[in-house]
Amino acid sequence: MISYLTLVRPFKNLIENILLIFNELMILASILHLFPFSDAYDFDKNTRNAAGWSFIACVLLQVLVNIALKGYLMYLAIKKDLPALIKWFKDLLF
Repeated sequence: MISYLTLVRPFKNLIENILLIFNELMILASILHLFPFSDAYDFDKNTRNAAGWSFIACVLLQVLVNIALKGYLMYLAIKKDLPALIKWFKDLLF
């Protein structure tokens, strides 16, 4: 999937393509953190505890990066469209 995303680049915006690849990599990293919770492996309680906190940190990192980059993209869109919106609003009032 990651190789497909790097070759095809489904979004026009470079930041959105990078964010999509980052999300896929974080999903892969999150899957690795779930092995200690499987019955197939015998891990001690400390290892499971550390894996759980590491999993939470990965998910939190993914959420924060997504919020930051989507907020930045929203800022750029508002900055680009704001002068036209102000002009439309002034023409509407006057």
